[in-house]
Amino acid sequence: MEYLEIRFYCKPAMNEILIAWLGNAGFDMFEEIEDGLKAYIPSMEFDQKNFKEVLAQIPEAENISFDQTLIKDQNWNSQWESNFEPVTIEGRVHIRAPFHPSQNFETELVIEPKMSFGTGHHATTSMMAELMLSLSMDGKSVLDMGCGSGILAILAAKFKAINILAVDNDDWAIENCLENSIRNNTPDLKIIKGESEVLENLSFDIILANINRNVLLADIPLYTKSLNKGGLLLLSGFLSEDRKMILDKAAESGLRFQKELSRLNWMAMQFVKE
Repeated sequence: MEYLEIRFYCKPAMNEILIAWLGNAGFDMFEEIEDGLKAYIPSMEFDQKNFKEVLAQIPEAENISFDQTLIKDQNWNSQWESNFEPVTIEGRVHIRAPFHPSQNFETELVIEPKMSFGTGHHATTSMMAELMLSLSMDGKSVLDMGCGSGILAILAAKFKAINILAVDNDDWAIENCLENSIRNNTPDLKIIKGESEVLENLSFDIILANINRNVLLADIPLYTKSLNKGGLLLLSGFLSEDRKMILDKAAESGLRFQKELSRLNWMAMQFVKE
């Protein structure tokens, strides 16, 4: 698959804002660099008009310059391996790549990210994992919507959840999630390619959705419909300025807010269906 790389030249403080806005425009991988940010999108999915419209809405966009390069399909793993470092969440969950030595932690995940989003380093992934650490997932049915590398679904399996479904609309993510599931001895995960339409007639005790603001706003009603009574919805992938929109949509859909986390201007929230 060919990818379009757009390199943004900006202050480091702008990176998180760019990632949030570009995620809403279809970009699915980012690399923070010394003088800005690299963003990647499948070349066939790039819409120049939509990109310009999104860019125009970004605060201080006039101070951002960029150039773009078409990149042929390649071994992205070698690039990740040169930068990937282990991460520990709450002193309990250790996430490492296959080329790192094992450590003595309560729970250890071995993740090879490839092109998928979700390694535990990004604030949204780590906050979702933190929320999961506070839950009893033993025997619960779980949906990981927009699973990326599969890290959240695999973590749910480690926490003894059952009937776990991981969904993503990207071929790379599906392949990567499957490989990571096998690598972590959680082969019972069901992994399918698709979007929210796959939820029809399905129900879960816990739904995990770390995607982006626009997708969440569109799909929160569907997630709610697919939650069992007393079920929990964990959301992330949106910025603090999006907080009210997410809260309003959740309340409108019949969910009650329970808790939230905030880090580097990113947020994660937990809701319950009563």
